[in-house]
Amino acid sequence: MSLNVEVKKESFCFVDLDGTILDVSEKFYRSYVDILSNEGHKPLAKAEYWRFKVSGMPEREIHLKSGAELSSFASIRKSHIETPAYQQFDQLIPGAFETLEKLSTRYKLVLVTLRHHSENLKKELVGLGIDGFFRTILAADPASQTQKSAIKVKLIRDEFPGFDSTDAVFIGDTEADILAGQQLGALCIAVTSGLRTANFLQSLNPDHLVSDIHESLSVLSL
Repeated sequence: MSLNVEVKKESFCFVDLDGTILDVSEKFYRSYVDILSNEGHKPLAKAEYWRFKVSGMPEREIHLKSGAELSSFASIRKSHIETPAYQQFDQLIPGAFETLEKLSTRYKLVLVTLRHHSENLKKELVGLGIDGFFRTILAADPASQTQKSAIKVKLIRDEFPGFDSTDAVFIGDTEADILAGQQLGALCIAVTSGLRTANFLQSLNPDHLVSDIHESLSVLSL
């Protein structure tokens, strides 16, 4: 006698980190201020800096508005932005902890982020108490000529070859997340809590546009 046992298919939820789970505005601004100040330039006020940042303006152009032209900015920031001295300014988006908790009960929750220092990333996730929610953590160095969305797609396809996108979800705050989700055939939820404006994100035609990751629960009926 044989028994037919139905195996429940696991659904994937891919989640970005910076701007989606974490408020990184203070970290980015402190880095910008320190670099410009060390070079003898007067930085913009945080509100003005962040307004340019979320509009998608490249850092080089923001520096020009500050009266500086620092071709070495990227390498200088990379050397310190993921150190504990700067990561201490990262904060969980309100409701993010509870949201991750709920998402992890329904989905195979996968963190997909562009960070170049994997050890400091792990320490930060542990320090924030959210490391246990993720079944898998995928990270890659963003310092590449490759489009960031392509990096995220490759991370996912390499880790889960042939995964079924029928019930997959991608939650993120930038074009890299939305384009990656669209390429994967996932339901794309854009959040406006991070590094891009609502108008910018809406122009990418995500399936849903919400204010923050907590609001994604209502979209997913959780």
